[in-house]
Amino acid sequence: TGNGNITHLDHAVIEYKKDGWITSVGRHAVTTPGCFLTCDDRRDRVQVLKVLKDYSVVAFAYDKRGEGSLTNARDDLDMYTVNYYGLTENFKYALQTGYWVSKKYDATTTGFNSVNLDNIKQVSPQIEGKLLGVDYNFYYTLLFGGKGTLFGTPIYKNDHHAFALKLAHDFEIVKVEAQSIVTINGGLIAGGFDTLSSVINNSPDHNQSSIKLRTIGFGLGVVKKNESVHMLRISKSITTELSVSLGGGYTKILKAVAGTILEEDKIVDATAKYAFSKSLNLAAAYGKFYGDNKDAAGSLTLNANF
Repeated sequence: TGNGNITHLDHAVIEYKKDGWITSVGRHAVTTPGCFLTCDDRRDRVQVLKVLKDYSVVAFAYDKRGEGSLTNARDDLDMYTVNYYGLTENFKYALQTGYWVSKKYDATTTGFNSVNLDNIKQVSPQIEGKLLGVDYNFYYTLLFGGKGTLFGTPIYKNDHHAFALKLAHDFEIVKVEAQSIVTINGGLIAGGFDTLSSVINNSPDHNQSSIKLRTIGFGLGVVKKNESVHMLRISKSITTELSVSLGGGYTKILKAVAGTILEEDKIVDATAKYAFSKSLNLAAAYGKFYGDNKDAAGSLTLNANF
């Protein structure tokens, strides 16, 4: 530190490879397929990967999600995952599983956003591919059986679902994308997932959006509420430098994290991007709700990649 400035470690790992096995230990940058379950998170992780002959991958990981008292090894929040990633000529797929344990959770020492994620199980299949000229992406997450709490309220105790299906086709003149996202009983979706709207989610953990107004998938299994976002977006490249998009749809989203009030709205969304070069572009985005929520937000951002 110096002059009040603090330098933080973003991510760094030690990696060892041998005979198709890859072992890494450290602070990992973690993103799941499509950013549906996790998006640009940072995990203190021990990970072992096995690359098979068909280039599919089996992954085992242990994450230290919450550190309690340094003198008590049993009051932490731990996560264990076993994942499989495969691909064929026409599509790629994944099956991810997770288990959270925090049997000796202590709210005074174990800091994880005031959430105790004990005994929660997770299953998440995903598939991305192309069929008859149509690109498709399907993501699903089930959380169940938890004994955890949020400020004393049970979370993820029953079955809590989240899924998204996107279909897209490039007509050369324009590209058309349609997507439906649904959560049941407060299912989980990462804050960075692309909802086809600039103001709903689209805010990765370590590159957060300044114009996000609502988040679908943050019900945390607390309430028996179902959310949905149904969007249609049309995109076009005007020139090699300029691209634009216009979208609209219908939303039903909880007003607050783990809240009880569902807002029903129509939404319009527009973006434009001008590339001055491969490393410099100017991007504009605007989104507005019509209905229970009347908020709007926009941004103008100059992006430089070094």
